[in-house]
Amino acid sequence: MKKNEELIEDALSKITLEMLNNLEYGEEIKLNEEYTLYHYFDSEVVEVNHTATWDNMFAVLWSNEEEEIIFEQLY
Repeated sequence: MKKNEELIEDALSKITLEMLNNLEYGEEIKLNEEYTLYHYFDSEVVEVNHTATWDNMFAVLWSNEEEEIIFEQLY
């Protein structure tokens, strides 16, 4: 069984610019057994949430111009 830190790293490593650009409002993508990527249906906010509790773990910001993804820790 993976430790929580390993699960977070695993989840974040799966997020790509292509995935973020194609994410629909209200769409959820399960990243692993603990974390889900979610695009709020009523805003531009994209977050990584703990799947069981739906606690907000990271805000996801990205730039296509700079080909960069930034994870802002929320917990």
